Amino acid sequence: MNKVYIHEKENENKSILMNQLIQSAEQNQVKLINQPRKADAIVILGNDGDFLHGVRKTNFSSNAVYIGVSENESVGLYSSVPFSRKDDIWKNISNTAYTQKHDVLHLSIDDREDRFYACLNEFSIRSGIIKSIVIDVQIDDSHLEQFHGDGLIVSTPSGSSGYNKSIGGAVVDPKLTSLQISKIAPLTNSRYNVFHSPLVLDHSRKIRFDIIQDGNDHPIIGLDNEAFPISHIRSVELSLVPRALTHFNLPEANYIDQLKDQFLNKK
Repeated sequence: MNKVYIHEKENENKSILMNQLIQSAEQNQVKLINQPRKADAIVILGNDGDFLHGVRKTNFSSNAVYIGVSENESVGLYSSVPFSRKDDIWKNISNTAYTQKHDVLHLSIDDREDRFYACLNEFSIRSGIIKSIVIDVQIDDSHLEQFHGDGLIVSTPSGSSGYNKSIGGAVVDPKLTSLQISKIAPLTNSRYNVFHSPLVLDHSRKIRFDIIQDGNDHPIIGLDNEAFPISHIRSVELSLVPRALTHFNLPEANYIDQLKDQFLNKK
């Protein structure tokens, strides 16, 4: 029997839906547990933001399939199961036809073991003060440029339609395995010249950001939809772990249709 952990951010408005979700699981003879690390499946109730938060809180489990259940009939890229279809989950948890794999971004700060993090959507680094941040960008063993501006984003394909898209980055099909670097308000004049276009890289590439120590070395670090105040940063190293997270999706879900629903269809 599959062991299932149901995760929910604390929110009084969701308590009724949570009870209904638990009742549905029990009626389908699902074994519910309270330890995510021992779960075969982790169910997250809410929107895509709640899903990202839940994945982080359960430490990006590689042993479980993650299932995002929407609070209503409106679905997202991750919270892809409408609440009315919750009963379809339990009998198909182990059905690989209902799952897809997502890449996970790994990063370390200042080469310290206690500063190792993961992201499903994107990593961002932004100036923490009203002053451009200066970053040396290195790809593998080659120096690409010295960036001057508000910040940089490194996104996964599944996260490319989020923050990355909002600053002009390319939307990348999650069937591809890649990294993308996009720039937040780059400073361009006769003194500074930057690579303006978003840069899509093969998944095997290693990225390193060296933050120039000019008084702006306390940037704001963003991991998916959460900000982390980390004081005094010298370097960030990033790499992609392909297909590291398993996500439950209904077979009829179509990425192109999801993009249309999210960005083109009028609500």
